[in-house]
Amino acid sequence: MKKKIMPLIDEKGTHVTIRDFMNIEGMGIAKASALVSAFEFVRRRIKPEGLKIKKPADILQLIQHYSDRTQEHFLSISVSSTIIPPEMLSPARKIFQSPRKLKLRPNY
Repeated sequence: MKKKIMPLIDEKGTHVTIRDFMNIEGMGIAKASALVSAFEFVRRRIKPEGLKIKKPADILQLIQHYSDRTQEHFLSISVSSTIIPPEMLSPARKIFQSPRKLKLRPNY
């Protein structure tokens, strides 16, 4: 089923309908409804429509969903006349330690 769902999502993005999912063999209304609900949740939480960035604080709405993560993430946000969705470059690795654990000596 995954092999049929992924191309559909690649084609229509998060705007897939229940009918689109139900055209997949083995997909019933309950499973299709759950998937469409999940996409709607993602659309509302991650990509607020009509967002205009006028100051750095406005970017918070785009990246707020990363605040509950237990691992640090490095993000890249490109802004031009249209908003390009945030892109996660990489989750932080264990090689990056907390500054408190680093034993740094002052340079004076």
